[in-house]
Amino acid sequence: MYPPSRTRRRLKWTGAGLSLLILAAWVVSVFKAFGHVADGRAYVVGGGCVLCFSGGRIYASEAPDLFQMMDTQLRGSIGMTWPSVIGGSVVIPLWLPFAVSALPTAWLWHRDRRSQRIGPGCCGRCGYDLS
Repeated sequence: MYPPSRTRRRLKWTGAGLSLLILAAWVVSVFKAFGHVADGRAYVVGGGCVLCFSGGRIYASEAPDLFQMMDTQLRGSIGMTWPSVIGGSVVIPLWLPFAVSALPTAWLWHRDRRSQRIGPGCCGRCGYDLS
């Protein structure tokens, strides 16, 4: 029995934090659209999806109208769609990055849990083989 490595422990907790952050964004996006406009591009999270607009020039003054439009169109949608490219925009459902971060994280947690089991004939405190 070997203790989990420091790198594996960091990856495990970083993945858990990232997964929770994506999950929180997913839940919030079902009720409210939000985003950021910079350099003529808009990034909007709404309806369980991330939308990246890069076609045309989008100004910061247009952002509230864009977010309001996305909010009314996607309200109540949970984003259970496939990624798509429409014109100059890319739509990525939030379940995809959540799955990409949560599955390896779950595997790391499972691996650490399995490696911490102490076998029969070993010290219950340190794992030293007493037989």
